Amino acid sequence: MSIPEYIASQLRKPNGFIGRVLISRILNKANAKMNNVTLSSLELKDSDRVLEVGFGGGALLTEMARLKSKAVFYGADFSQDMVALCQKRMHGLISEGRLKLDCASVENLPYETETFTKICSVNTIYFWEDCNEAIKELKRVLKKNGILVLTFGDKVSMSEQTVTNHGFNLYTSLEVQQVMEEEGFTNIQIKQGQDSSGSFYSLTGAK
Repeated sequence: MSIPEYIASQLRKPNGFIGRVLISRILNKANAKMNNVTLSSLELKDSDRVLEVGFGGGALLTEMARLKSKAVFYGADFSQDMVALCQKRMHGLISEGRLKLDCASVENLPYETETFTKICSVNTIYFWEDCNEAIKELKRVLKKNGILVLTFGDKVSMSEQTVTNHGFNLYTSLEVQQVMEEEGFTNIQIKQGQDSSGSFYSLTGAK
């Protein structure tokens, strides 16, 4: 396996010593601006029940819980190592009953229909096996009038990185908007941002 292939596999599903110690920290730092835009789009309330899909090193979950002490947060990530790592990092929130973490894929979430008022995912859409099926599943667990926020790197910017040639499915904002609309989301708002990796988009849609 080449170095770009190995890095791509770790970004997709951080695991082992490298994933726990290095990749989790890189993700937290690299996603900082995306997380900020996502947080703004969520417009969190104390009454919210929020799910983050693909929480990685847990930076966004931690910040959301800090801002809204009465809201309840969930995280689903298909890397068991990231789940175990964040269970240790955020054991206080878990013991208080304010956070629950699960190892699960976006296409098969272990939650009842209409569980969450808000759902977000940052820098994970590239790794979904079927974008339509994933968004359909996110809609299932979202309450009526709930909102979904998807934040991801622009297709052109991402394609300039060697690592994205290995297992990444890249999208434009309009392509993601189309899928969200196909799955029944409405009033879709698009924000554009810039970080060290290039342009990124954050799409917010209502169920």
